Amino acid sequence: MVDRENPRFADIKYHSEPERPEPERPSGNAQADLSAPGTLAPLVRTPHDPRPTPTATAGKLIVRGLLAVYWLLLLVGTHLSWESEPSIALLSDKVLHFAGFAGLALLLAWMLSFRSELTKTRAVIVVVICGLYGAIDELTQPLSGRSCEFNDWLADLAGAAAGVAMFCLVSAIRHGNRAMPRR
Repeated sequence: MVDRENPRFADIKYHSEPERPEPERPSGNAQADLSAPGTLAPLVRTPHDPRPTPTATAGKLIVRGLLAVYWLLLLVGTHLSWESEPSIALLSDKVLHFAGFAGLALLLAWMLSFRSELTKTRAVIVVVICGLYGAIDELTQPLSGRSCEFNDWLADLAGAAAGVAMFCLVSAIRHGNRAMPRR
């Protein structure tokens, strides 16, 4: 048996003992740990750093802002009467509902994909959120002088499904097959 306390064997690493780094002891004038939560992040990032980059954070804010503005415009647009506008009156009401909710679902799916990949469950959640909003939207339209139509709500649902499918297709093209929804 080898005497591990013998100075001749001090440099030998034994497989039965895990290597433990010596803990750092800060001196009185040492800088604060910049990787701790609530502190400033270091300027150099490793390739596997889980913290978001400033560009990713700005992208999230832009998508959230676009979603908020779009949703507000959709709310206003679905409660106004467009019969007096000749250019918009030429389009079917169902086409406008389809396109409006496709855009809403695409932005919602985009926003959800920032946290983690868009799974099938999350894709269904996006369509359900858009469907619930579409139902509330249709039920409140009589308050502004428009009619509540079941077919408009179906167009909302179809548009939401198309928006999620469009997002998945664009993601798959940009990132390869790993971007397709799972589970």
